[in-house]
Amino acid sequence: VGGTVAGGNLEDNVDTVPPLRVMCVVYGYTRSRSRLEAIGDTWGRRCDGFMALSPETVPALGMVHVPHFGGYEGSIKSLWQILRSLLAYVHDNYKWDYDYFHFCQEDVYLIVENLRLFLRELEMEREKTQEPKCHNPVFTGLRQRMKKGGYHTLGGFTINRDTLITLVKKASHCYSTLTNPYAERLLGECLVAQQIIAAPSVDKRKEKRYHNSDPEEVFRKSKPVDYTKERWLDQRTLTTASQGTVSFTRIFTPAKMRRLHKLLYRQNERDCYPDGSGVEPGRKITSNTPKTFPYATCTWDLKTGGWVDCSAYLKVTGKMNDTVLENQT
Repeated sequence: VGGTVAGGNLEDNVDTVPPLRVMCVVYGYTRSRSRLEAIGDTWGRRCDGFMALSPETVPALGMVHVPHFGGYEGSIKSLWQILRSLLAYVHDNYKWDYDYFHFCQEDVYLIVENLRLFLRELEMEREKTQEPKCHNPVFTGLRQRMKKGGYHTLGGFTINRDTLITLVKKASHCYSTLTNPYAERLLGECLVAQQIIAAPSVDKRKEKRYHNSDPEEVFRKSKPVDYTKERWLDQRTLTTASQGTVSFTRIFTPAKMRRLHKLLYRQNERDCYPDGSGVEPGRKITSNTPKTFPYATCTWDLKTGGWVDCSAYLKVTGKMNDTVLENQT
C-alpha cells in the first residue's frame, strides 16, 4: 500500500517503525454506531489495541459500554465524566498490555504509523536529555496554553503508561464530580497539578502533527503565520501541516472517514464504486465527502514525502517566485 505518511510509502517504514504498542481509545457523546464501525474498519485496526465507547458492548467490533458518573447519557455535558471513566477502565484492564494510549473523539482520523514514529522520536529525545527514571510520564497532542499555566490539548491526546497510572491513582479526585463538556481542558489542568506538562508535538520545522480541523480546511487556508504570536497554532494553514501529520478532526461522516482511508492507503487502486458516486460501496454520498488534494496537477512523491509538479501548492507556500510560476501555469 502507499500513503502520505512520514517517510513516504508505508511499506518503506516497516523496518524502521519502533516496537511500541499503542492502544487507541475512541469516545464521544453521540456514540454513533456507523461512525464507530467506520473507524474500526479503517484506522482503528492499525492500532495494536482498539476500543470505542458505545451504548452497547459488541466485542467483535471493539465497542464497550462504560458507565460514568453524573448521568447525561448521550449528552455533550457528559464528556469529562466519560473520559474519567474510560481512563479508569483502560487502567484496570490494559495498562500493562500497551506502552502508549491515544484518546480521541469519534470525529478523528488517526494516521497510526506516524503516531508510532513520533512517539519513538519523543523517546529518543528523552534518552538524550534526561537521566533514566522509574517514572517518565508522557502527555502530548495539539497544545493550547491555559490561563492557569501549562497546556491542554485539542482534538485528542496521547499518554504513556506512567501518565495513565498517575491520572487514575493520584488525580482521580480532580474535578471528580464536575459535569463539563471540556474534557481535554480539564485533563490538562489535572495533569499540571501533578507536574505533568504537555510535550510539544510540532516537528523540527515547527509544523503541526495534530490538527483540530479536517484536511480540507488545513489545505484551504493560506494566510501567513506569525510564529511570534502565542496562539499561532490556531492559524490553520498549509504551511503549518507536518508531513508526519498524526491526526485530523471534524470527520463527521462514515463516508468521509472511509474516503480518507482510501486516499491514504489504497491510492493506487481504482475506486471500487461502479456508479461513479464518489463513495465506497454501500455508503451514501454526502456533501462532506472530500476530494483529493485541491490542485489536480499535484503528485505526491512517496520517496521524498513531498508534493511535486505542483505550482499552485508552491505558490501557497512561497517556494517559487511569480516568474517561475507563470512559466509552469
